Amino acid sequence: MLSLLSGAIRSNAMQAARPNELRTNAFPVVTARVSKSELSKWFPVQFEDITDPEATPEPSKGALAKLANGLYFVLYWGEMSKQLTLRIPRSTDASDFLVALLREVPSLRSRILWHRADAELPAKSPSVRSSFVSLKDRARSFLPFIPASGPQPAQKSSRGAAGSKRSSPRSNRPSSRPKAPARKR
Repeated sequence: MLSLLSGAIRSNAMQAARPNELRTNAFPVVTARVSKSELSKWFPVQFEDITDPEATPEPSKGALAKLANGLYFVLYWGEMSKQLTLRIPRSTDASDFLVALLREVPSLRSRILWHRADAELPAKSPSVRSSFVSLKDRARSFLPFIPASGPQPAQKSSRGAAGSKRSSPRSNRPSSRPKAPARKR
């Protein structure tokens, strides 16, 4: 397997693991497209160059790492494809691993290309932007006749199969001006 350097980067964050800390085979759980700078920023561990064509299909970097919660994983990053493959032991719950991984590396979520069928991605937490109501939405709550998507063109009325008249979206709105008297012909 990989002969990797060990050493903690921070006590409560991801760290490199010693090669003898993982004694079982690791299986792919997720792949993502990641740049070299993102790789070193998001995974602050020492990588080893892998050039053996029997080990990986392209020149790669690899590392054995441990998340803050103690879960081990193997990283392979292809230098040409920029594809990151994360592998975990069969005994590790894939969904729990993804929850812990995305808690430590939230930016990775947008780069995921594939994940194992038994590995559910955690629900996205609502962003700060989505928690604010737009001015237009506030106005709609006070003035219900403001159309949701701007002014609507007048629709021709037509008779349905049952002979009922379809109402246009404007027919149910309260009028802001009084109706003019009907003209005689």
